[in-house]
Amino acid sequence: MSTTASLVAPQGEALHAEAVKKLRLKKREATAARLFLWSKDAGRGGLEIPRTGSVDGVLRNDDVIAVSLGEEYAGP
Repeated sequence: MSTTASLVAPQGEALHAEAVKKLRLKKREATAARLFLWSKDAGRGGLEIPRTGSVDGVLRNDDVIAVSLGEEYAGP
């Protein structure tokens, strides 16, 4: 598991692009990559972050974004 911190615009496209860049994903991996929210707050964990559009209001300062290469994250 790898962790990193980045400041990006609250847009799905920007989050996906940053994940691809930081993880150095190949084109096929980048296409399959899905972003999921990890949160300590009940009911918010496991939410898939949309690849397009604004995510403003969805993410909070202490949230973690998990990158999955195609699999669905079904955890809390």
